[in-house]
Amino acid sequence: MTNPLAGSGPVLRDIHVPRVSWWPPAPGWWLLAMMILVLIVAIAMFWLHLRRRRHPWLTARRELDSLAACRAGDRDDVALAAGVSRLLRRIALAIEPAAAATDGAAWQDFIERRGPGVFTLEQLDRLIDAPYRAHSSFDAPALLAAARKWCERALRQRGLHRRGGWLPHPPRPACLSTSPQRGEGWGVAETSATLARHAPSSSS
Repeated sequence: MTNPLAGSGPVLRDIHVPRVSWWPPAPGWWLLAMMILVLIVAIAMFWLHLRRRRHPWLTARRELDSLAACRAGDRDDVALAAGVSRLLRRIALAIEPAAAATDGAAWQDFIERRGPGVFTLEQLDRLIDAPYRAHSSFDAPALLAAARKWCERALRQRGLHRRGGWLPHPPRPACLSTSPQRGEGWGVAETSATLARHAPSSSS
């Protein structure tokens, strides 16, 4: 028995889905890729910025290493004392700006308060007087060891990171600059000028 519908009407065939190439991507995918790339770059920059702000001790340690290397090469105690003095002033400017512009007993009180018993009285006198002398001699390794200990205590105290501890003026190796002349160290006058630059301007 034959099918009465056989041979009548159109011939039906299976549906064939055309193959779609994944390349090149649609414009929307290009836009998404660019947005992801921008996001990655922004996160990386923010992470680096946060790391610099949260680790001022690493900056201070690198500068002390540079000072130690320069002292080992040129045996210049005056340049060493001037470099350590500049570093302490910059740290003071970061953690307690009012103390950064002090001198004499007030400056020594700040040093002792932030690192009790770290520096001896003789070492403090050398830090204050040596940059203004043509020649000076003292126990350089002991001074560097005390400076490392003081910087670590002052910069790793609780709350400094949240306040955004930073060291103004990126350090440069001391041996790349000339030996400080009389009055060239980072002292009260230079610190006061830096404070004035960072202070908000008052409108008249």
